[in-house]
Amino acid sequence: MKIRMTHVAGMAGLVTMLAIGCSKVPKDTSLVVASVGGEKITLNQFTDLVKAAAGDEAKAKEVLSGEAMREQRNRFLESLVQDKAVIAMAKAQGLEKDAKVKAQLEQVTARVYMQSLIEKRAGQPSDAELKAMLEKLMKSQAEPGKPAPQMPPFEAVKPQLINLWRQDKMQTLVDTLLKEAQQKSPVNYAEGYKPTPVAQVPQGQVPQQPAQPAPAAPKAK
Repeated sequence: MKIRMTHVAGMAGLVTMLAIGCSKVPKDTSLVVASVGGEKITLNQFTDLVKAAAGDEAKAKEVLSGEAMREQRNRFLESLVQDKAVIAMAKAQGLEKDAKVKAQLEQVTARVYMQSLIEKRAGQPSDAELKAMLEKLMKSQAEPGKPAPQMPPFEAVKPQLINLWRQDKMQTLVDTLLKEAQQKSPVNYAEGYKPTPVAQVPQGQVPQQPAQPAPAAPKAK
């Protein structure tokens, strides 16, 4: 079994790992599974990060306690340790005050929050919804005059179906959340900085393409 941990580990390096060692939380007396320059990663913290990466309690339990998943678990911890070491080195050089770095961190933080808001708003699909999606997918793959493809076991493809279900909802939720966010935090632009509203094209009308600039003349050799 594979779980997508690389992406989460990278995000941890920019966002999640910043919360590790926060003083405004109850004292954590669990096992210290690793330390970097005196900064500790406890078993409780590591468990929370594995659960976030796995996205499923059963998968997380298998990763944390299953002997077959020991190497994958340890590699994930190694990735977190590397992220923490890079963060410490960057802070020692004052990069957290660099304007470009601050802007990039803010963008990443916004994306992480948006993803969390989407997951919270989307909820979880029912098995009936997922089975209906699977049947629709199988019918779309059927070729005229040939037997329909064999239906795969539902439980085997359920994780992929959940991902497809979320992708279907994602764009609508992104638009809705962006509108809500700007309603709660009204936006005002300085003169000359307000973006031009996207033109609404009447149904059935082909939008005009903006004129393309003429290509530059080749330089003489």
